[in-house]
Amino acid sequence: MLRRFLPLLPPPLLLTACGTGYGDNDSLRIWLPILLFLPMLLHLTFSKVTNSIISPENYLMLNISEWKRTQFMLNNWITGEPAQRIMASLEIRKPIPSVNLEKTHKDVSQQINELQEYPVPSDAADVHEKLILALKDVEAFLDNTVKLTHLPENFSNEQATSLLEAREAALGSWERNSEMLDAAQKAYAQKHRINLISR
Repeated sequence: MLRRFLPLLPPPLLLTACGTGYGDNDSLRIWLPILLFLPMLLHLTFSKVTNSIISPENYLMLNISEWKRTQFMLNNWITGEPAQRIMASLEIRKPIPSVNLEKTHKDVSQQINELQEYPVPSDAADVHEKLILALKDVEAFLDNTVKLTHLPENFSNEQATSLLEAREAALGSWERNSEMLDAAQKAYAQKHRINLISR
């Protein structure tokens, strides 16, 4: 039988500049475009000087923004309308491939590759590695979801079980790695006296 998945962990800390109230509709409408645009803006800025080093505060802003952006997207593919459509098609044994899902999977892979090239501060290696590990969990989750949508019509339970288990394992790993990332972000902020605020 197809299984539902655990909800995401509570959202991580945001820089004071990003305000409060993650999950509040008004706050999401205001800050989500900023969270989505900020990594691209920072990437364009940093790419102009290949050997430039990001300041600790700018780096932490980038790290948290990438995490929050990914967390919001992942939630859409766990409990959002796209996820519900996929699960409904699986329950009647008629999987429907999703172009948006496959694009999201590719975007996350590209996001990981780009992050691996960012010139991060030397003392940010640990928090940067934890971000990439968490994103790789999302990549695995989406990869197995894509494979589920490509199962043949009237697939057997056996065909779906391994993919469902791998998907659930990836989500569990994301939650564990997110906890460690959250702690690393707080420690890095404390080290550099960067003011963070919880939701």
